[in-house]
Amino acid sequence: MSTSVSVDAPPAFVRCHLLRGGPSDRAVKLSAAASLPRNKGGTVFVLADSRRPDEQQATARSVPGASTDEPVELTDLIRFADNVGQPNADELALTIAFAADVMTGVQQTALRNRHGILSRGRSRSVASPAEGALLKLKTYPTVQHIANALVALHDQSGVRSNRPALYYSCLDALQRHVAADGLILSEAARRVREKRRAEVCVAATRAVGSRFY
Repeated sequence: MSTSVSVDAPPAFVRCHLLRGGPSDRAVKLSAAASLPRNKGGTVFVLADSRRPDEQQATARSVPGASTDEPVELTDLIRFADNVGQPNADELALTIAFAADVMTGVQQTALRNRHGILSRGRSRSVASPAEGALLKLKTYPTVQHIANALVALHDQSGVRSNRPALYYSCLDALQRHVAADGLILSEAARRVREKRRAEVCVAATRAVGSRFY
């Protein structure tokens, strides 16, 4: 049984945010996405366009406390795992790009520039723990150093994961590869994906996605 809701005279539990098709629409959407839950301890699910995962991620990045409700395919994890270890792969660049995708407060260009200064010995200040982890990764491009660099970047002040399911699934795959002799990273990532498919998904306190629970 469906129930219609009048936008002109909505019930008390419905709050309308009008879009006018102009440049101000994004600010209106973000304001709506930041709405408080109706009940203490409640959750907010921001229903977004399933055809625009980039828009979902941008919303989660822009709204404090929001995270992306990842599709079960974990396509970005599989792509990352498949690229690591390939001939001519740049694990440092792959790791920085992945971190910038799943964390707020991580800037690819700034990190690359800082890494270049440090590696040439031209820095006037010592490397931070995250920068040190990236230096080690460049010298020793192993899966363990990729995991160390991601954790160090995530532990920086002012950084949070706007895609926590993807971030922690990646760490899981990296550690599975390290712990199991002979298990290639791409296979480890696919095992993590299948494990997540079988789990009961619980929506985050403020999730942005395109499915209902």
